[in-house]
Amino acid sequence: MDSRLRTACEERLALLNLPHRFGTGQLCDAVAAWCGKPLIPRPLDTTGFVDAPSGVSIETDEAFFLFYERGTSRLHRLHILAHGISHVLCGQIGSLPWEDGLVPAPRLKPEFGACISGRTRYATADERGAEMMATLIRQRIYRGRQFPTWRPTVTEDCWERRSLTLLDPLWQDLTRVLPHIALDAGADDELDFLLHRKVIEINDGILALRPHRSRAVQHAAAEAVAARQLAGTAEGDAIIEAAILAAALHAAHSGSKPDFDPAPPAPGTRDRAGDLRTETTWLRQVSDAYTTDPIVHSVRLMAAIHAPAGK
Repeated sequence: MDSRLRTACEERLALLNLPHRFGTGQLCDAVAAWCGKPLIPRPLDTTGFVDAPSGVSIETDEAFFLFYERGTSRLHRLHILAHGISHVLCGQIGSLPWEDGLVPAPRLKPEFGACISGRTRYATADERGAEMMATLIRQRIYRGRQFPTWRPTVTEDCWERRSLTLLDPLWQDLTRVLPHIALDAGADDELDFLLHRKVIEINDGILALRPHRSRAVQHAAAEAVAARQLAGTAEGDAIIEAAILAAALHAAHSGSKPDFDPAPPAPGTRDRAGDLRTETTWLRQVSDAYTTDPIVHSVRLMAAIHAPAGK
């Protein structure tokens, strides 16, 4: 990780004089007071769009409108929102071209002179800076919930190290096919920082694969899960999700056409608690199934058999 970028983001975040314990609402209020305009969060639905940004920040003369993808987990939604807030805090002028239909705000049109930023990939310094700032914001919010003041413990360190290891197989395959989702991390970054990054990047990968989520794979995996008496359980849901992701990764890698009627997110995705431990626990189950479950292995074999010639 670029230590200079992290230091610059930490210094700018410190200007807000936020308390030890704060939430997204307090952060929005503090940034609004700092920049002199209200920050207005709005949900965004990008279903049907390929390579759509998961978040869009729009500045007008009156306000900043921060759109965040609604079809993902709460922790991911909050991170996407933090990314939009970070664009405002860093004073970044957007360069995203206007695309009709993407932003559900009919009164915001290009002729109004709106500046637009989109959370897509980290090829620009502005996007890397906003993503770094968002990670630091979420780290501070997560630590602020701990009482007394957060300090790493042996038990917590062991759980985070173990989680990083268990998430790695899924993360490796996602970032191999979708390298744009990864923000370079450094060995010196704290374990909770590294874990948050890995969890966010896996969620980004899941979102990016949405056009390749096969309903046929979902139904076949659900039948196999039911045959093992796991229907409706967290383990069964994780196996189905892992099977969908395995097939979607293969489809994306082989250049298959997007499916504009994709399988929906896993049950409970939007309703899970927005803390790092809850999200990590779910993704650990998915990654374990992705690596070891015979249903997922069968899906992988079938995807390879039916792959287009030369792929």
